Amino acid sequence: MMVEIRKMNYSDLESVQEINTKNLPENYKMKLYYYILTLYPDLSFVAVENGLIVGYILIKLEKEDLDINLAYITSLCVDFEYRNRGIGKRLIENGIKAVKNYLKENMSHINSINLILNVRVSNNLAINLYCNKFGFKNTDLIEKYYHNKEDAYRMVLTILPS
Repeated sequence: MMVEIRKMNYSDLESVQEINTKNLPENYKMKLYYYILTLYPDLSFVAVENGLIVGYILIKLEKEDLDINLAYITSLCVDFEYRNRGIGKRLIENGIKAVKNYLKENMSHINSINLILNVRVSNNLAINLYCNKFGFKNTDLIEKYYHNKEDAYRMVLTILPS
């Protein structure tokens, strides 16, 4: 069956939170999902198969200095049962494209934006995907970043307008 990638909407948020809670140790309150989706409705996506949400990517923008010049992948998750099918890759591709379009349409005064994410140092599959498929660079080690005190790598991809 074909997985469809589409923009996230409010009716998706309960399923998104369920996938997050089921598959990731870092869980978020519902108000965070609402907050990000309200401010940046064009930057977050869900993966849907047979009407069931099986993955998502949640992206927000952040300010560094006085201007928005950071996009941040707050959370990316594909349900365990649907992994290794390229769904995470497709979610990231849609997220990057959306950030490029947002940059072009809303922030023409900015030449580039850094897309940032944090990843567990033990998550070799994700690190490989980010670095080898998309060109993210490992820019920093954040010690004891996660609740269980595991370190994280800060990964950055510079995005130019499309």
